[in-house]
Amino acid sequence: RVRAVRITPEGVVYLDEAGQEGFVPAESVVIAGGQAAKHAQALAYYGAAEEFYLIGDCRQPGSVQTAMRTGFAAASML
Repeated sequence: RVRAVRITPEGVVYLDEAGQEGFVPAESVVIAGGQAAKHAQALAYYGAAEEFYLIGDCRQPGSVQTAMRTGFAAASML
């Protein structure tokens, strides 16, 4: 695991578990925070459509990649 400590125009500076600084070059950075499932807010829409799927953080806290995959999986079932 690593912890991002700084975002620069060239990428992201991070610290690893040993406290060593590293760098990942990037043209853009997505910040995903607030790792809490949003079941109650999502379930307020249950029944608003014929089909209803919980995806991303509505299902369980996760990464942007997981949110995209669950969204794609739900869209594939439509």
